[in-house]
Amino acid sequence: MVAPYVANLERLVSKPRLDRYRPQDGEDLETAVNYLWNVALSEALLQGIAAVEVGLRNTVHNAMTMYCGTEYWFQSVLKEAQMNEVHEKWTLLSRRHKLPPRPGKIIAELTFGFWPPLFDSTYQDLWWDNSAALFKAAFPFIPTGVPPHLAIVRKDVYQRVEACQKLRNRLMHHEPIFTGLVRLNMPILPLPTIHQYIVDLLTWIHPDLVLNLETVDRFDHVFTNGRREIEDNLKEKIQAKYGTL
Repeated sequence: MVAPYVANLERLVSKPRLDRYRPQDGEDLETAVNYLWNVALSEALLQGIAAVEVGLRNTVHNAMTMYCGTEYWFQSVLKEAQMNEVHEKWTLLSRRHKLPPRPGKIIAELTFGFWPPLFDSTYQDLWWDNSAALFKAAFPFIPTGVPPHLAIVRKDVYQRVEACQKLRNRLMHHEPIFTGLVRLNMPILPLPTIHQYIVDLLTWIHPDLVLNLETVDRFDHVFTNGRREIEDNLKEKIQAKYGTL
């Protein structure tokens, strides 16, 4: 009696969305299991993504404040596209609170999408001109084994931050991620790779952030065992409701 359950799921979730989880053989139970496993994986990854988002914006804000000598560092550092985003938040917060917002409040309001471009080639001169001092201030626990050429290190950070941000967007829009992160004209990134990216970034900012994540992190278990456990649990519940599979 899987068919009635899946029919209800199609009606409540929508058939086009659920079909994105359907295997090639079209098996109903596998489709439902893929959908629920995707939910569990999203939940397991979200805490790490959130830790990266908060940790990244704070470490960059602190490093830039020290470098520029002011919390309003964005006025002298940002290119036009990112400065427009800051100005938009500034205006919104000013209207909401009837007062000019503090820089920390603006930083907290910026979306995750604001941060990856700070590490692309557009800002190469910013990191390079500071002879890595600014970079080390933002990521003080970068291991000494990382290649010393700053462009390579910047690319390493950009690769990880961008992947985390793209995955975060898919999580928040309830998109399929169980097969990995699909990117236009680029190889699919497996979820364990992105999970390692999360750990890398948190480690480079401060190892205690990894300690926090490890205390609650369930990704390895959900990725390795979650699908089987979900299938067994779903079969049990369908049998209890409908009397048989």
